[in-house]
Amino acid sequence: MLGFRDGKTFFYLDAEPSGSPDYSPPGEIWKKEPSELLRCFLKGEKLVAGPYQDKWGRWVTAFVPLKDFDTQQISAVLGIDMSAAKMRAYIFEYRLLGVLFTLVIFVLLVGFFIVFQLKGIASIEINKQLHFLQQLLDAIPVPVFYRDVGGAYLGCNKAFEEFIGKPKEQIIGKSVYELYPKEVSDVFRHADWQLFIKPFQRQVYETYVQRADGLRIYVVFNNAVYIDTRGDPAGVVGVIMDITERRKAEEALLLSESKFKTLFESSRDAIMLLVPEKGFISGNPATIEMFRCNDEKEFTSYSPADLSPEYQPDGLSSLIKAQQMIAIAMEKGSNYFEWIHKRRDGEEFFATVLLTRMELEGKMLLQATVRDITEHKKAQDSIKQAAEEWQHTFDSITDFIFVMDTESRIIKANEAFIKAFGGNPGNILGKKCFEVVHKSDSRFPNCPFPHTLEAKEVNTVEVDDPGLGITLLVTTSPMLDAAGNIIGVVHIAKDISELKRVQKVIQEALDMKSQFISMASHELRTPLTAIKESINIVSEEADSVLNPEQKQFLDIAKRNLDRLSRLINDILSFQKLEAHKVDFNMQSYNINEVIKEVRSTMEPLARQKGLEFSLALAENLPHISFDKDNITQVLINLINNAIKFTDKGKITVSTEKGDNTIAVAVCDTGRGIKKEDLPKLFQQFQQVGSAHERKTGGTGLGLAISKQIIGQHRGKIWAESEAGAGARFIFLLPIQERRKRVIDA
Repeated sequence: MLGFRDGKTFFYLDAEPSGSPDYSPPGEIWKKEPSELLRCFLKGEKLVAGPYQDKWGRWVTAFVPLKDFDTQQISAVLGIDMSAAKMRAYIFEYRLLGVLFTLVIFVLLVGFFIVFQLKGIASIEINKQLHFLQQLLDAIPVPVFYRDVGGAYLGCNKAFEEFIGKPKEQIIGKSVYELYPKEVSDVFRHADWQLFIKPFQRQVYETYVQRADGLRIYVVFNNAVYIDTRGDPAGVVGVIMDITERRKAEEALLLSESKFKTLFESSRDAIMLLVPEKGFISGNPATIEMFRCNDEKEFTSYSPADLSPEYQPDGLSSLIKAQQMIAIAMEKGSNYFEWIHKRRDGEEFFATVLLTRMELEGKMLLQATVRDITEHKKAQDSIKQAAEEWQHTFDSITDFIFVMDTESRIIKANEAFIKAFGGNPGNILGKKCFEVVHKSDSRFPNCPFPHTLEAKEVNTVEVDDPGLGITLLVTTSPMLDAAGNIIGVVHIAKDISELKRVQKVIQEALDMKSQFISMASHELRTPLTAIKESINIVSEEADSVLNPEQKQFLDIAKRNLDRLSRLINDILSFQKLEAHKVDFNMQSYNINEVIKEVRSTMEPLARQKGLEFSLALAENLPHISFDKDNITQVLINLINNAIKFTDKGKITVSTEKGDNTIAVAVCDTGRGIKKEDLPKLFQQFQQVGSAHERKTGGTGLGLAISKQIIGQHRGKIWAESEAGAGARFIFLLPIQERRKRVIDA
């Protein structure tokens, strides 16, 4: 406690123990008082001075003026020293002025008791000062009490009354055991005796107590002993402070620190702390692993420049650029950028760095969060390369391609389209397609875009715009998002003007060929019919007119006329099938019955060559729809070929029911077919094998005609064979096909 007289500050009372090197006796002048102290004496301001550094550490001092009860003049100033670190903790826990005020009263109580005991002040003056002290105590918002050595309360303030829930009259003279439960009272009395053993020490302890309202709270007791005139302990004075919120804050802080530590140590990103002027001071396990250091100590021995190549991609020195990045973070609070780092073994890698400014124990630091993005960079490069390749491919396509939004506006176009319709992307992109392509204010009549937009399906049409002078084959395809909503349309236009011209020429040639074949066949058929009838008439009288040699020549002529007639018939049949001029009379039949009819016709031909002809027909086959005459022709063609190309063995015709089909197979034990000849079998005018290998003649149209017939039945025909192992010809007919199929020109 300090006084002020004749411009000098002196000590009234020092709470340091008597005999201590730091003890100042009453009346001693304070030679180096703080400048703030004068303001406290002259203006009555409560002040905090410091911090100051001395041999004991770093301190702050709180000054509180004490006024005379009657005159309201400042009679003394109470000074309280507190370590700077503890000061920050109190600021965090309580409002500073409340703490200082409580401590002022605590020391004031001790001081007055000592003064009263030692100085022997007159009774009336003592009462006056005690009255002043009581008013001052009652103004304190925290509980204050004092009790004798036996534990009986001698006095308290209003806050203590509220804390206990009893008026002062019911507190004074009562022991702790009369006011608190025994277990709590035992704690208080034990604490008191600890103080009496060492009376010149302050006592601070924390415990749980129950307030008068029943709420259980955590409090801190600040207790001290006051002594009598003989220097013996006379009792205990104490201040109770509710630190429940502080405890919650401490627990929350501990939890937060635990979470931070967990995040720090378990983070897959490298997290490190950096002092700008010194370097790294810590790093989490991910940091040690990222830079391939042995431990944190080794990592902190490096500077940011040590863990970077000499230069960054922009050509700046890593050392200089690191300083620039740090300066930005310190100025703005954070800085995010890409960086090339270097591991301890020299390997370089791409990373993102987030520098965040932070304060720790009064010092400004940077937290650096580093993420290795090498794989991300590779993926970006791959995406970029793929995008460039896609764009190159897009622009290399000679068809006109562009992408439209749902309002027909062109949002992307390939080079071919741009060159053909504008030459400059600025004249195309953003405009509607019909404005660019057709130079019109409205959509072209058969534009496929509306259909694609509505049905969300691909649509293809031919567009012949006289204004363009070309014919386009236009395909529009929908672009859908993940939810299936249409977000745009891809428009592909192919110039088919030349194709249309060539198709027209080819069609004219085909028509001419068909007309020629039809005309030639009919013209050949007329004289052949006359010659054939003439030979038949001559043959009837051959026995009486012709000699054997003449009969032989006549038979040769007849066989060749029959062969020529078959050739003409095959050509006419194939031409009709190819020109879609054959009517198919589709009716329901049992295929097994048709096969049996064909067998009766073809079996004598097989017997002439000494071949066995057998059937292996599946039972209970359903009736199916087909043209009986045409399927009969297919069977005859296949069986005839089997007989022609089989010298010994047998011919077998089989049926089998499949999944919605009936399979008919004609198998032989003949010479077989080479693998390379199989694809040629069903081509027109094709006969496999070399000329000297073929012992039988033919038009080369039988299998081509068979393929056309089976195709018109929505079926399939193929051959299986190996050279020298016979051949197997199979065709399929659908079971559920019931429609009458008529092919018209």
